[in-house]
Amino acid sequence: MARFSMGEILVAEEVKQRIAEEDQMICLNRHAQCDWGDIDPAIKELNEKALSEGSQSLYSAYTTSTEIKLYIITTPERDKTMLMVQPVEGQWSITRD
Repeated sequence: MARFSMGEILVAEEVKQRIAEEDQMICLNRHAQCDWGDIDPAIKELNEKALSEGSQSLYSAYTTSTEIKLYIITTPERDKTMLMVQPVEGQWSITRD
């Protein structure tokens, strides 16, 4: 069972072409269980904060069985979750004050 609403699941065409559906589902399930995968610890911290505050997107990244990196983002509104092979530019950078 998901720990948060993921809304509509949107899968990029490149993901459909390059990553087996089984791998997609495994990664999506991990994301839903708040196992954020292969991301920077600072992003993991932001995800945990976003779960309680609901103010930011949730990010995860996983290496599939074919060694392709799959990125998953759930919007702050929790109405869409996107699966993509390349991260959205600027979404994965962390700044520290």
